[in-house]
Amino acid sequence: INYRSSPEILRLANVSINKNQNKFEKNLLSIKLAGQLPVIATLTDNYQQAEFIVQKILEFHNQAGIPLNEIAILFRSHFLSLEIEMELNKYQLPYQMRGGLKFFEQAHLKDIIAFLRILLNHQDKVAWLRLLKMQSGIGEITAKDLWLQIQTTSSLKEIITKNFKLNIKTASSWENLKSILLKLIEIKQEDLASLIKIIMENGYQEYLQSHYDNYLERLEDLNQLIIFISSYKNLEKFLSDITLAENFKGESSELSNNQESIILSTIHQAKGLE
Repeated sequence: INYRSSPEILRLANVSINKNQNKFEKNLLSIKLAGQLPVIATLTDNYQQAEFIVQKILEFHNQAGIPLNEIAILFRSHFLSLEIEMELNKYQLPYQMRGGLKFFEQAHLKDIIAFLRILLNHQDKVAWLRLLKMQSGIGEITAKDLWLQIQTTSSLKEIITKNFKLNIKTASSWENLKSILLKLIEIKQEDLASLIKIIMENGYQEYLQSHYDNYLERLEDLNQLIIFISSYKNLEKFLSDITLAENFKGESSELSNNQESIILSTIHQAKGLE
């Protein structure tokens, strides 16, 4: 017996469940009165899905006059919000992510993006300090000292080949970071998916597992990022879009109470919030 959904939604769910080859036999029943028929949209991929969703929202809001705060988008896992968030940013539609951060606000995404920012701009102070402090034996003070030396260089290649003043403990971690950056430089810039794979295969996956309890969820996010970034042929364009997404106002808890915004949520976070 299901207490949340209408009979029409549960009939659709029952048909879907019956298609499973390995299933727990069940028949969902509703206590609610009849409601609207759900609509199924057949779409080719996540990008077309995001476009479809946003176009429907614009139709509901602009033509039918439905307030944005009466519209919600639910998904199974957080990583499924990526294309939708980017499409909402494109149309400057305000939204709130319930029970979590927007996709590119998450720490593990910022870590990966920091590598990519340095490839594009070897003088990106924020990215350097983030990566340096991720390394074993490099704290706040050492990271700042290293940055002062990095500042004097003219290219990423010079940074990798130059001998900086380091103690023995710091030197080992610095050599490890340089080896990753060297591998990234050797990859063609248009092969963006390979850049992330190199970062993952050279220590970041282990870092992820040792630093986060929800390691598998974060790994799933990064696998989705690899798929997403594959649609780009240019690193500068990708980072430009990410910057726009980060700077777009109106997608977090900073929204004022009276400002309309679309709700984004995992199905799990939505329980009890009908």
